[in-house]
Amino acid sequence: MDLIVNQAIELKQLNRNMARLLSTRIAVAGDWESRFAAVESLIAERVLPAATRAAGTFAVWNKLEASDGLLRLGSLASEVECSHRHLVAQFRANVGLPPKTVARLFRFNRAVQVVNRLGRNVSDTTAGKPYIDVPRLKHAPPRED
Repeated sequence: MDLIVNQAIELKQLNRNMARLLSTRIAVAGDWESRFAAVESLIAERVLPAATRAAGTFAVWNKLEASDGLLRLGSLASEVECSHRHLVAQFRANVGLPPKTVARLFRFNRAVQVVNRLGRNVSDTTAGKPYIDVPRLKHAPPRED
């Protein structure tokens, strides 16, 4: 994933066989609903085995998200019983970014939420979204002017 982050790449450049298989499945589908179902099915076939192999990566992701990126990576590596170097390599392979960068993005996201809670005007971040999109706070406290 780290080799293709921030790039638009045709599927056939990544995997010709998968591109052919997807084209075949879409060609026999009669309507858009069936086409989307074919794409989702193929993705599920590919993702499920990878998700099983990357369980440690997802566990670390969830812990980083829950802590707003404030946990030490060394302690997270030992929690999933791997070295720090292995955790970084697995994160790069499965997420496309190292865990330290992901933690930074979660911290930035938290800062944006805090500023929004304070009712301050924040520049529009919707174009390009430079942060990880996690659920927003439901209610901001009332402003005291």
